[in-house]
Amino acid sequence: MEKNLKQLTNRIHYLPHDSETDRPILSAICGNHQTLIVDAGNSNKHAKLFLGELDQYQINNFHSVVLTHWH
Repeated sequence: MEKNLKQLTNRIHYLPHDSETDRPILSAICGNHQTLIVDAGNSNKHAKLFLGELDQYQINNFHSVVLTHWH
């Protein structure tokens, strides 16, 4: 399975914007004990894709979600 998740630094992973479906960038900022999710996706399917991608990197210690915008 191809990984869509990109690694910006050793602590920041992101799912790029998809212009075909207008999906926004989703990101995870990983601390030693907790991970902050930035934006939650534009659908349940999008959120599940992101969480599945994070799971492939064994990132599952989610603490909070920050929404930068909604609409």
